[in-house]
Amino acid sequence: MTLLIFECPRTHRVIDAGIQTDMDTLAVISSATLRLSCPHCCSIHELPVKSGRLSVTCIPKVLAEPETPKAPILAVAINALRIFWLQQGLTVAKRQADDQVLKRGG
Repeated sequence: MTLLIFECPRTHRVIDAGIQTDMDTLAVISSATLRLSCPHCCSIHELPVKSGRLSVTCIPKVLAEPETPKAPILAVAINALRIFWLQQGLTVAKRQADDQVLKRGG
């Protein structure tokens, strides 16, 4: 698994979405849109997931899922859990971004 990253539309610097995913899960959620608070230009960007990319820096193997083969139904269940966790993370990120906008008075 690797980190999902985006490019700031203003500064063209990398924004870490704080989401660990893989190509299969990314393909499933590619139609979604993320609201990210940009640390570079201090704006909130609404970015389509399909405009993001996976970081070339991999998550340490210790944190990655084991390489043991899985039955197809188990693989589907694992991907469903990943999507659920991603959706939960997106909800939390949206709340945090909204809170930051409110704190700034806008």
